[in-house]
Order: sequence, then C-alpha cells, then structure tokens
Amino acid sequence: MLSILYQRLIGIYIFFLINTMPVPAQQATFVHHGSVYIGSKVNIGIFGNLINQSEIITSTTAKVNFMGERWMNHPGSKLLDEDGHMNSVKGATIEFLPTQLFNNTYRRQYINSYYSAASFNGPSFANLIINNPDGVQLESDINITYTLAFQSGHLFLSGKTAVLGSDTSAASVLGYHHKSFFVTGETPGGSHLMIRNMKKDQEYVFPMGEKDDQFYYHPVKLVSKNQLEDISASVFIGTYSSATSGSALRDSTVNTTWHFEKKSINPNQFVLSLQHNLPNEGPIFASLKANSYVGIYVNGSWKAVPVSTPVSMPGNITTSSPIGHAAVNNASFEVSGPSQFYLSKFSGLAAGTALQILKPVNVFTPNGDGQNDFFDIINIEQFPDNEVIIYNRWGNEVFKTSKYSATNRFKGVGLPDGTYFYIIKINHSRSQSAATEIIKGFITILR
Repeated sequence: MLSILYQRLIGIYIFFLINTMPVPAQQATFVHHGSVYIGSKVNIGIFGNLINQSEIITSTTAKVNFMGERWMNHPGSKLLDEDGHMNSVKGATIEFLPTQLFNNTYRRQYINSYYSAASFNGPSFANLIINNPDGVQLESDINITYTLAFQSGHLFLSGKTAVLGSDTSAASVLGYHHKSFFVTGETPGGSHLMIRNMKKDQEYVFPMGEKDDQFYYHPVKLVSKNQLEDISASVFIGTYSSATSGSALRDSTVNTTWHFEKKSINPNQFVLSLQHNLPNEGPIFASLKANSYVGIYVNGSWKAVPVSTPVSMPGNITTSSPIGHAAVNNASFEVSGPSQFYLSKFSGLAAGTALQILKPVNVFTPNGDGQNDFFDIINIEQFPDNEVIIYNRWGNEVFKTSKYSATNRFKGVGLPDGTYFYIIKINHSRSQSAATEIIKGFITILR
C-alpha cells in the first residue's frame, strides 16, 4: 500500500483535477491501475461518469460529490477503506447529486456496483446519500455497509437487490418518508430490500413502496425476537388468492402485498408493523377498518395472524411528520426455517379463503365407538363467526347452530343413515354489514 503521505498527495491531486472538469460535460473519470486514495477530510466533486477498473481507497472522513450520470464498477474492481476492508467497508460518504438541466429539471443517475447479493461479494459503498429529485436507479445489486440517507428522491431497485449491512452488522437508513424511499416495483418478484444481521429485539425499518408516488409508500417496521436474522422484503400492488396469482382480492384488502424471505434455518418470532395508504383501501376494508388485521400466506392459503392489534392512524413509519393519509396495523407471528411468506391486510379474511382452509369430513359414523362420531369441520375455529345448517334429502332443515365448534357439533341423533346437505356461512368481518362467504357440500351418515 502507498505511504500515507503519498496517498494524501494523490487525494489532493484528484481533488483539484476533478473539480476543474467542466460541469456540462459527461466525460468519464477512469480508475485504470493501482490504487486511488481519497484521504482524510478531502472533499471532491466528480462531474462526469466514473468507471472504476481498479480500486478506490477512501477515508471515513472523505466526501465524494458525484454529479455524473453513471457510477460503474468493473469486474475485479474494489471500493476499500483505509484498513483494506471491502465487504465491511467504513469509508467515504458518497452523495449522488444531479446536474440541473433546463426548466429546473434533473437527470436520473445510475449505479452499476458489480455487487452480488446472492454471494455477498463485490464492491460495497460505506455511506451513500440519495439527493437527486429525479432519483437514483440500480443497474446491479448494491451493498451499503454503514449508512444510507435520503435527502431527496428515490432509490429505484429496478429488479435488483439492495443489501443494507455488512458481514458483522446492519446498516442504518436515515431520512426516509413518503417522498423518498426504495421503489421495489408494482409486480411480484425481482426487486428486494435486504437487511443483514438484524439484532434481536431491535427495530428495523424497510422504507419501501411500489412506485414513485407518495400514495404507494408502504413501509414495514420489523423486530426479530429470538436471534440475528437476514431478512429480504419487497412490496407489490394487489392481493391475490394464491399470494402472487389467482383471483384478485380487492374489496376487503388494501390492494397491497408484502413479500418476505427469511434466511435463517432456525424458527423465529417476529413483531411487525405494516403501513398502508388510505386511497389504496378496498370499499369493504375502508368501511370496516377498525376490524382490520394482518393475514399471512403460508402453506397454500391466507390465514389470520394469531396476535394482532387494531389499526392506528396516522402513519408513523417515517422520519418526517406523521402521514395523515396512512394507517398502521401491528402483528406478531412465528416463522420456521428458511422460508418465503406474504402478508397483507384484511377487513376479515377475503372471500374465498375459508373455502381453501376449511376441511369438512364427508362421512361420519355416529355409533358411539369414539371414532368419527361427529360432523367435524377441520379449522372451523379460525372462523368463530359462523353458522352451520344441515338439510335432509327433501330439503328439510335438521340441524342449525352458530359458532360451530367441538362443543356443539352435529351428531346425527335420531336421523337415519343417508346423505345430507350442509351450508357453512362464514362472516369474515364480525360485522352485520360485511359480505358472507358460503360453503356448500354433502355429508353422509353411516352407522
């Protein structure tokens, strides 16, 4: 490594060289061979594109004001701190500032970091500031090891993954609000925001939204209760019966789905807050918001999260003032092993979900032997606001009850063997004004 004195001389030389470049030009600054050092308290401006084909070493007190259109790291290039770290780098602060064009417009900037989120390998930024009203867009995965701060504009993930954190700790996110956040895209898959090494019992915020519109800012606040975790998250428009496909569930949801990937092999308990915008609510959800809660998609169906608290307003997952047109739902649940899971909000589980979850037996044998003596409806306890009616073959009602459970099951007492018709009514919202899901089928009594 170069001597400290020689490195600092090079840093001063770069400072004067780059600051004398003409502002309108988009000529490239090349780092071809050897090491370029940006020393302590050096503040430089780069007005053209930067192409890093070697290595850039920066001090933690250095500042780089990048006003070019593209920052490009080539294969084999490095971004290092003074201790030679790359994947846990604590180096300079790099601020993306646009060149102002005519009529107070700005040019979007791009980053091709040549980092791999799959292997956690490649050049990493220590401290990044997004300060471009037109935003900064990824052309590859990116890693920020220490701090990412929003001052203006969005960071567009564009099908890539932004990793916040190093091999040893999570990164901090500052300045996020409904006008500056990570844009993951409108459709499932592709873009992800990952936080590495999330400490136990500490809050972490995923400030993200589907598109660069304040009404699509849908952040998450997450706490890992049992262990360190690497969590990847994204959000997309729509809530579907099969999470990413199937029928669209609009009326009783917020038309938004949050997607998570858990990396650890061990089970873990999570506490989270999901924030949505009121303009995205379906009509049933909007009218029954007080009864809303979080649903999780696991094992092929949507289920209510066991522990949930009522919705609260205004939205408070922000570093600015609370957002009046937003609301927050809280939930707690356990996830086992490495897995993917989806979350959304319901004013009661959406129509069609009880059909997927309930499993009524089709034959029961009430002969007193203690086996299969009742008409069991597996998972009915998940829908306590229910009504069950049973008819004989001539359409006469032979049984009717509400809140069907193990204590009031149909026993077929006094009825002959044969086939009967049942109707199960599920009230999803615990409100008389809500839509009711109806499930029909046949049951056979066989002694």
